[in-house]
Amino acid sequence: ATQEGAINKHDKAIQDMSEIIKLKPNAYYAYYMRGTYKYNSSDYNGAIDDFTQLLKIKKDFTYGYYIRGIAYENEKKYQNAVDDLNKAIELKTDLVKAFTHRGYNEYALGQKEKACSDFNKAKELGDNTAQSYIDKNCK
Repeated sequence: ATQEGAINKHDKAIQDMSEIIKLKPNAYYAYYMRGTYKYNSSDYNGAIDDFTQLLKIKKDFTYGYYIRGIAYENEKKYQNAVDDLNKAIELKTDLVKAFTHRGYNEYALGQKEKACSDFNKAKELGDNTAQSYIDKNCK
């Protein structure tokens, strides 16, 4: 499939999820899916809005916090990202990539010690990409 085809599929999926939300405004999973499609289309602010709506409906939805945190990261809203990733980790303590992303955001905020601790935790949990962050930022 071409990139254009993938974008059109995302647009169609976003429209479909929007229709479900119109019919069932509390369909948290439709917000999750639409937010994920928006995120995958690099519409990070749109994704943030959908995950915010989702989390109003279902406050303990781990992946809502996780993906919204990464969307904040992409928008360089590092403290918001850390806050969401903290919540995701609180809900699912072995969410490996959340530690890597939280470390990245902490490092961006100048919190090197916290960042390196998270990179090491991610490595310990099996994230192979964490080592490159440790080598680059924690020596």
